[in-house]
Amino acid sequence: MAWPMRLGFVTFDCPKCSGHVAVDTENELIVNDSGPYKGTQWINDMPGYQAKAFTIKANAA
Repeated sequence: MAWPMRLGFVTFDCPKCSGHVAVDTENELIVNDSGPYKGTQWINDMPGYQAKAFTIKANAA
């Protein structure tokens, strides 16, 4: 089964983060910041590059 091509968004919130914060898919880095973070980013806006998984790097829950 092919992964469906759907434009979407991801909201990530890490109010207790104090260091580097990164969220990426296998295709693109969607968050690259430091300190507390809260934001929303578009995903799947590039044909042929659909997000199937996220990798989150943060120093807080």
